[in-house]
Amino acid sequence: MRRNCLAFFLGVFAALVLGELVCRLAEDRRISQVLIFPRGNANYELTRPVPGDLVYEFVPGRCLNGLCTNSLGLRDLERRIVKPGGLKRILCVGDSITMGGSMAGNVPLLQTWPLVLERLLDNPDGQRIESWNAGFSGYNLVQYAAFLKRRAKKIKPDAIILGLCLNDLSVHQVIHKYRDRFEIEFQHREQAVVFDLGHGANQWLLGHSAMWRVVNRGGASMMEPKYGLLDPDGSRAEAAMKKIKHLAEDMNIPLLALIFPRLDDEGYSTPETNRDHRRLSLLVKREHVQAVELYHLFTRYPVGSLRMDPRDKGHPNALGHCLAAIGAYRRLLDMKIPWISSKEHRAGECVDILAPDNRFSSSFF
Repeated sequence: MRRNCLAFFLGVFAALVLGELVCRLAEDRRISQVLIFPRGNANYELTRPVPGDLVYEFVPGRCLNGLCTNSLGLRDLERRIVKPGGLKRILCVGDSITMGGSMAGNVPLLQTWPLVLERLLDNPDGQRIESWNAGFSGYNLVQYAAFLKRRAKKIKPDAIILGLCLNDLSVHQVIHKYRDRFEIEFQHREQAVVFDLGHGANQWLLGHSAMWRVVNRGGASMMEPKYGLLDPDGSRAEAAMKKIKHLAEDMNIPLLALIFPRLDDEGYSTPETNRDHRRLSLLVKREHVQAVELYHLFTRYPVGSLRMDPRDKGHPNALGHCLAAIGAYRRLLDMKIPWISSKEHRAGECVDILAPDNRFSSSFF
């Protein structure tokens, strides 16, 4: 009897080992996506590779197709790194949405949400406030954390705002810049979880067992996955959010997140209707970061009226940027930050904020 039991368990163990070896040999672990930008494209001309998690950055003082970088390598107004006394500074970090650029075209710099926010906060008779646009095309949470680690102590912000979108959970693998093209490779963004053994157990198994990944992928084709985890190690985005939160705490400054929805044909994404949106919202909540779900503001307008291009479901136009700035402004007021004054008329309708005869002047366009 004992021999039979031992033989049985040894057989099961051998089958598991053999299955793991076969799955590791057969599993497709290639990069899930490669973006290629030819010479002449803004992503080729305006960027340069850098080591580490930052992967790449903008080249300072360069212009192409309406996109210009300042002397600090940001698509922003020309700024002085040295902060004069009495000045407060908000650092707005994000991807191409925050930057105001897309394949379909660009939002004028002064209409991007960080610059609209600066005008909402500006008080000629009171506190001087800058709101820097630190948006970079293609960045994600890991790169936001790397950028802040690299630049925040020099910039000395008094608050940080993250412009988050649903693809911020993807992770860059590597970048190549050749004579004729610029390539960004992405890791697999998500691993479906059908057989739930608990968050921690699944994180470990998905990171270490090819057979467990294959079993869940096969199950996902037959039943609805319970949720998704990042592949391969499941924790880089979460670790990046923790780093950002800790950096803000170490600098003793407020941290706010704006969550941009997808602009789908059937409507704006919400945590209830979109799994990536739900995962991103939960990630922010777990770290107790103040957040603004922008779909609450966006739903007042038809989806098509906020798209940068009729086919672009990710990038909002100037009206969407204005709504994002209003959402950020209102939440900053709610956070009772002492150097931000309440002027309710500044957070009115975007039709007023963007009107040619308002205090922003025609140069706003």
